[in-house]
Amino acid sequence: MDGLLLCCQNEIDVQEIVDKLNKEVEVKQLEPIKYYLGIQIERTEDGSFLLSQKKKIIDFTESVGMKDSKPVSIPLKPEYLKRTDGELLPNNNDYKSAIGKLLYLSKICRPAVGLLRRKTNSPSVYDWRAVKKLARYLKGILDYKLVILACDEPRLIGFMDANLDRNGPDGKSTSGYLFFYGNSLIERTSLKQSVVALSTAEAECISATSASQELEWIIHLL
Repeated sequence: MDGLLLCCQNEIDVQEIVDKLNKEVEVKQLEPIKYYLGIQIERTEDGSFLLSQKKKIIDFTESVGMKDSKPVSIPLKPEYLKRTDGELLPNNNDYKSAIGKLLYLSKICRPAVGLLRRKTNSPSVYDWRAVKKLARYLKGILDYKLVILACDEPRLIGFMDANLDRNGPDGKSTSGYLFFYGNSLIERTSLKQSVVALSTAEAECISATSASQELEWIIHLL
């Protein structure tokens, strides 16, 4: 048994696909979507969508022991960017598990966790405290929702940038890009580059390449 999400222009197209599938396997057609892969989905009268991950966030805060903690207003302390030392955790199993859950939350509609992800191999006690602080931040935005606005004439628009980092532990810069469809943000990424850029221009070219690859996939999907 598995779930399948159909997105069509009208009910006739949906039923045509269901009828074809029924010739091969038994298909149970459910109500309009409300919950899928850990995402709560609402649709407004104007056709816009509201996406949230309240249940997933609650599960995450419980898994790191922050169920009854008070929310905070920022995900990480500014000084975390400058902190590189500290006592290492006895093992990184809990840290890896927490980062995996955060990556799923961040991929759909939450802040990026790239900085914490970089410490997965050898996290410190300070890093683990940062994960717990991020859990407290998520508690404060538990009811926030990502809005996908209905649009009569949507256009695909993209932006990219790069941050040259010569002073980091490995000298690798960070790439970032955003894609909007109409007035709605549909994709955004901030990732460390896989090679060391020797100049700002090279870092920008690497970022542009990553953004172009994602653009090709989005165009194909649309």
